[in-house]
Amino acid sequence: MYFTTGIKVGRSGGQFAPKETAARAESAAMIQRFVETVLN
Repeated sequence: MYFTTGIKVGRSGGQFAPKETAARAESAAMIQRFVETVLN
């Protein structure tokens, strides 16, 4: 669900790093996309 809706995307270059920690900006962007998806 998260990938198909665009809530969770990879890092630059299309990399996906599931074991890395997310930066504050990355977390904020995911929360924003989640809220926008739920409200629409």
